[in-house]
Amino acid sequence: MVSHGDILNLDITAAAIQRDRDIYCEHLTHVRGATKRRAQRIVPMLDPLDVDVQQRIAIWVDIMYVEGMPALISVAGTLKTLQVHWLTARSYSFVRAALLKQLSVLRQAGFQVTELHTDGEGAIYKNMKRDLPEGVIFNARTKNQHVSEIELAIRVVKECVRGVKNILLYTLAPLLLMWIVAYVTTMLNWVPVKTLSKRVSSNVVMFGR
Repeated sequence: MVSHGDILNLDITAAAIQRDRDIYCEHLTHVRGATKRRAQRIVPMLDPLDVDVQQRIAIWVDIMYVEGMPALISVAGTLKTLQVHWLTARSYSFVRAALLKQLSVLRQAGFQVTELHTDGEGAIYKNMKRDLPEGVIFNARTKNQHVSEIELAIRVVKECVRGVKNILLYTLAPLLLMWIVAYVTTMLNWVPVKTLSKRVSSNVVMFGR
């Protein structure tokens, strides 16, 4: 048809068609590409209950200061779950109330805290051993010694908060700064840790979501 001029106003020659056929064989209609349908790959779901987690855990506790504002921060065992509670004042009564709240969260998630580690500095810890729930062993370091686990957690939280602050064009009010700390802590709990699982975060193990 092309050779005999049966198609009017055609700007393609028979030689061009033959050249394309030599290159692309008989599948000339696939010159522009074609996608074959393939069966969708089924992504296996990992049941959080399949993760081997000890129900009896230890926690590390310390006071963190962000822009001069005190907060009680804790790390829970191999879960590496972070909890932060702001303190109205750096007095023992507020520290005790915040700590009991954090222990309650772990207990409601099905975990039993058996050890509490802290650096032991300051008068706020002088009555901690007496007021801890039954069965919790209080382990305070000597003066000028620090607990590496909680010190690392504090540094990570502060670096993440600093990273958020540095991209903002305005000064944060204390309430917004407290919100950023809460946001950073939540996001860190959503990240899987190598001591627990490569695919499941501590938040999923604790709360199933």
